[in-house]
Amino acid sequence: MRRFLLFSAVSVLAVILAAPVVADRESPTPLPFYGSLSGQLLAFDMDPGAIANRCSATPANKVAIWVASFEGWGEVTHLGRTYFYADHCSYGTPGSPPVPDGTYGQGELTLIAANGDVLKALYNDGIAYPLTPPAVGYEDTIAFVDGGTGRFSIASGQAYEVGSVNLPPFGDGALTAEMHGTISYSRK
Repeated sequence: MRRFLLFSAVSVLAVILAAPVVADRESPTPLPFYGSLSGQLLAFDMDPGAIANRCSATPANKVAIWVASFEGWGEVTHLGRTYFYADHCSYGTPGSPPVPDGTYGQGELTLIAANGDVLKALYNDGIAYPLTPPAVGYEDTIAFVDGGTGRFSIASGQAYEVGSVNLPPFGDGALTAEMHGTISYSRK
C-alpha cells in the first residue's frame, strides 16, 4: 500500500512539474504589432553577380533588375527604439534594358530591439506606385519568422507595411514606413 501511495504521489508531482513545460510549448497568443520607421535608401545594387546571388526565386515572366537596401530607426511595439535593415529584389519586365514594373519581393527585414533582441521577417508581392515626385509609395505584407534572437528566436505573425521613398536623383532617399499587424513570440 505504501508503494502504491508513494507511486501515486510521485506521479501527481511529475504531472504538476511537467505542466509548465507543456504550457511553454503551446502557441502564444497573437499580440498587436505596430511600427513607425524612418530611414534612408542605401543603394540600388545593379551588379549582375549580386543580383544572381540574391534574387534566386524571381517570379515567372519577370527579371530582377536590382537589389534595393534600406536602413533606419523607429519605434516598434515589443521592441522599443528599433534599428532596421531591409533589402529586396526589384523586378521588371524582360527587355534590353529591362523595364522596372514597380514590383518587388524576396525581401528580408531585420529589426533590432533596444535591448539587442533581433526580430526577423520576410516579405514578397510588394508593389511600388508613384506619388508626388520624387516620392514613390510602396506596400507589402511582412511575415515574422523564426531565427531571431532572445524572445524573438521563435516568432510568427504578419503585418501590413505601407510607406514612401523619395527616389534619387531628384529625391534625397528618405523613407518612411508604418506596420500594423499581429505577432507571437517566445517569452523566454
